[in-house]
Order: sequence, then C-alpha cells, then structure tokens
Amino acid sequence: MPLQLQKAKNTQGFPYDFFVIHSAKDAEWVNYTLLAKLEGEEGLKGCIADRDFQLGKPILGNITGAIKDSANVLIILTPDLVQSRWCKHEMNEAFHAMVEEGKPVISVLLMDCEVPDELKNITYLDARKYFDWEHLLQHIQQ
Repeated sequence: MPLQLQKAKNTQGFPYDFFVIHSAKDAEWVNYTLLAKLEGEEGLKGCIADRDFQLGKPILGNITGAIKDSANVLIILTPDLVQSRWCKHEMNEAFHAMVEEGKPVISVLLMDCEVPDELKNITYLDARKYFDWEHLLQHIQQ
C-alpha cells in the first residue's frame, strides 16, 4: 500500500481528494491497484479505513469524518460490498452528503453484482472488462 501523501491536490481545500468505500474482502485490489494508481502515480491523496481512520474513535464517526473531509467519494461495487453491513452504512452517509452538500459520489462497477437501488439512477464507471483510468481521474480532479 502506498504511503499517504501529505497534501491533497483538490482546490476546494478538502484534506483528502477521495474516500474509498469498499469491502474489506476487496482491500487487496484497493490497496495495490487503485491506490497504487491514484496515489502512487497520480499524486492524489486518498482516505481508506484501514490506514486513515483514527484509532480509538467510533467507526461511525470515522466514516462521517472521512466523507466530510474528502472532495469525492468512490464506491467500489462488488458482490462483497453489496453484502456488507458497514459498506451499506458508508454508502448511506455518502448519499446523504451527495444530497445535502452536493458531494460527488463516483461508483465503479468492478465485478458483476446487484447495483444498490440508490445507485441505479447515477451514472457509474463500468470497469468489469476495461478500467478507464482517464475517465475516473477526470472526474476526481474536477
């Protein structure tokens, strides 16, 4: 997993360029593919639970804080995410921030799965056969 960068690139003043909602079972892909690209190659500053959540703080507070402190929220859609109770809570918090604050929520369909109802009316990046990194980067850096 890349080391976290000191400063985010977004121009809105958020401490993080993105927060990643993903299943713990997908952590290897998130850590060694997604973060390697976005942080390691592109120099963006991400927030992920395993590395960036404050120890000793309630998980729900860490989730809410991470979404608030991030310019974008990325949701990595996989069967494991859809089944995870914690991921459902994280997604609900992200949807709330999207409606209340206009927070961008970018979904990436990584594997075949049932897309949650809340995401069915939101355009997502279909990365099941080809991952369009440029398209994702374009929207994270807006």
